[in-house]
Amino acid sequence: MDGFTKEVLERLPLADGVLSLLSWVFESDFFGGVFDQFRGRSYESEITFPAMVSLVQDALWEHQGNAHQAIIQTQERDELEVSMQAVYGKLRRIPIGLSLGFLALSLDYS
Repeated sequence: MDGFTKEVLERLPLADGVLSLLSWVFESDFFGGVFDQFRGRSYESEITFPAMVSLVQDALWEHQGNAHQAIIQTQERDELEVSMQAVYGKLRRIPIGLSLGFLALSLDYS
């Protein structure tokens, strides 16, 4: 490891490092494959699977698990053009199999 890389790693908080790694690892092709394989009867319309993963990620790492705050922030950045109720409804309907498949393939992929 060169000096610059070592210096960056020493200054970079772990959470930021994990977020950067996840952004690189979970490309749109990965999300599409996971969704296609494990979606069951789910469908994507206004809220895509990658958008839901991003919301959950933001809730966990930026808002101490507060999904409401993550949704509000995403709406304020104009990255989500649906109601709060629509997001909670989509989150509620995500099949367990899709979550488990995402986790399993994430561990295999990384």
